[in-house]
Amino acid sequence: MTLLNDISQQLLAIFESDDSSVKYYTIVVTFLFLIIIKKLTSSTTEKVAKLKTLILPNDKEVFSFQEGETKFLYDEIWKDNTYVSHGLELKENDTVFDIGSNIGMFSMYCGSITNNNINLFSFEPIPRIHEICKANIDKHVNDNGGNANCLQLGISDKISKTTFDFHHNFSLWSTALPDFNERRKDRLFDDLSAMTQSYKKTGRCKCFFSLVPNFIVSCLAKLFLSLLNQSEKVECNLTTISTIIKKYNVQVIDLLKIDIEGCEELALAGIEKSDWKKIRQITLEVENFAAVKRITKKLIALGYIVSSQASERIANPDVSSQVSHLWAYRGRE
Repeated sequence: MTLLNDISQQLLAIFESDDSSVKYYTIVVTFLFLIIIKKLTSSTTEKVAKLKTLILPNDKEVFSFQEGETKFLYDEIWKDNTYVSHGLELKENDTVFDIGSNIGMFSMYCGSITNNNINLFSFEPIPRIHEICKANIDKHVNDNGGNANCLQLGISDKISKTTFDFHHNFSLWSTALPDFNERRKDRLFDDLSAMTQSYKKTGRCKCFFSLVPNFIVSCLAKLFLSLLNQSEKVECNLTTISTIIKKYNVQVIDLLKIDIEGCEELALAGIEKSDWKKIRQITLEVENFAAVKRITKKLIALGYIVSSQASERIANPDVSSQVSHLWAYRGRE
């Protein structure tokens, strides 16, 4: 409410000013932004029920939860090849664990580059997102000769139930760590100026930035981030990587992919000592530099060759984000 009050006070000051041109543009921009907000926060239940589709730049038709995040996933996975790089490789007949599958984009990618000669285990705990994930994997992998198990489970250090914060306006932010939400929101607010300046440099929305006062842009951006950060509580089932290995008699995991919003160390803690030798390669997102250091030390001790980079700072050197990506593989002869 404090943020909305701040915005209201600043808008009121503009409306009471004598500058009619500023008042006009501010009213128009505010109105347009409210339309965007209404569209963003429309019923996601209806969207899932209809399984909305989207055509990707590679001409694949996929089921989508939110168009913007689907496009983000496409760029991250297909265009930038974030996960399978830095010495990692994927071959036909490999077995892949996709932990934090969301709508199944990485699983579809794995199927595509292996001609669907692939054994996949995809994990997505949120029921609404799992429905979309399963539909995508069935359509693009299983119906084309692949072998994929799409499991409505989260991965942690023990079998249990937990409550997720499901971000219905941006599902990629969903997490099982409530304090993680607050830390991320604070970081994004701190980085707002740097992110806005970076966006301006792209040249997009040039007219908008030239007409709208900076503090109004800042207020609207904060409101937008607050909307993305809205969440609802969803109870989900958790299991461990070793439990799945035993249940499905998995002999080797050629690639273990983990992207689970701050819970990556819990997922790794759920791997029994005897199962580590079955895991050839690992690709994971890590939320801060301290965790990168701990995980790197652990994996090197287990015989992996490890590399990492501060992915968000590479994209924008002015942000404070410590979000990184880490790649690891066993030495090859």
